[in-house]
Amino acid sequence: MKKLFTALCLFILPLLASAQEDNPVKWTFSAKKLDAQTYELTAKATIEKGWHLYSQFTGEGPVPTAFTFAKKTPAYAGR
Repeated sequence: MKKLFTALCLFILPLLASAQEDNPVKWTFSAKKLDAQTYELTAKATIEKGWHLYSQFTGEGPVPTAFTFAKKTPAYAGR
């Protein structure tokens, strides 16, 4: 009986344990063309209550917010 109880606990406890949400921050992005080679990029974060974002420059401590940009070939209309 003790072994059965232990086995049930091992299988049920992980199901009851609540992990962090998948993605408590929703991002929206926009780009505004300023001139031929300059764009203004805007990233807006909507954060669920109880969650926080940290600066990109936190020094030691929490994991800083990071942005990674991939270079894409521009799409041309008519091709």
